[in-house]
Amino acid sequence: LEREASVVFWNFATCVVEGYPDDIRNLLAKPNWEEGEQNHARALAQRSVDPNTDRKEPCGFSETLRFNSELFRGTLAGAMFVRDTKGGPLADFRTVQSPVTAADLAAGNDAATQLQLGLKAFSYCVFLNKPDDVRALLITRPFSKAEDIVFGSLASTFGGCLPAKDGTRISFTRVRLRALL
Repeated sequence: LEREASVVFWNFATCVVEGYPDDIRNLLAKPNWEEGEQNHARALAQRSVDPNTDRKEPCGFSETLRFNSELFRGTLAGAMFVRDTKGGPLADFRTVQSPVTAADLAAGNDAATQLQLGLKAFSYCVFLNKPDDVRALLITRPFSKAEDIVFGSLASTFGGCLPAKDGTRISFTRVRLRALL
């Protein structure tokens, strides 16, 4: 079920970003998503892909599928990143700093907050070390052979990017990692 849902949602995100990039940019600019933002993105999927024609090509998002806002937002952001960087070299990200500092990680937060900060720091580190591979990952269909290959190329950065202190455990699924990157 996770595989099927991931593919359906990836198809949806790719479609709606191509059809409504400005709407999706506006949604992604909001720091916190409520049910309204998710409903707005779903409504975009039901519109024509080409707003200048009467042709209806809904993006195929089933109302029965549910994703948490982190996965929803992350998948749309990934699709937007791919759309905006398609066909050209990526910018030099070596000078970009992670928004999560060592002080943030050492602040003694509760376990849930520590996990979120750790995952965010991890995803920034992986991206900043291998932006081209992250873009290649986001282009691939979830759970495909191509995705396996790209995950393999990213794996070498994982150990060096884990911000865990001794005894801290950080875990994530393949679906969540895609959304975080």
